Amino acid sequence: MQIENSTALIAAANHGIDHAFIQDLLQCSARKVYAAARHPESIDVPDATELPLDVTDPKQVADAAQTASDTNLLINNAGVTTFSRAETEASDDI
Repeated sequence: MQIENSTALIAAANHGIDHAFIQDLLQCSARKVYAAARHPESIDVPDATELPLDVTDPKQVADAAQTASDTNLLINNAGVTTFSRAETEASDDI
């Protein structure tokens, strides 16, 4: 994988491991790192480009796609949870 001069987007970039991804990408000479989160003000990594993104909001997804159209490396750490237990819930409910 070529990181040098890449443009990366990290979805759900407001947690510990995501901060490490951002820092590592920048240390490996990524040209730009978009740090996307529902609350981008919570991203405190210098040189990251904050990007508002709630993956459950179609307008925000479309806006982020347009803003970050130069992305060629995606780390998707975004997701949703049902707080269901796999061993007790029907698979359709998980």
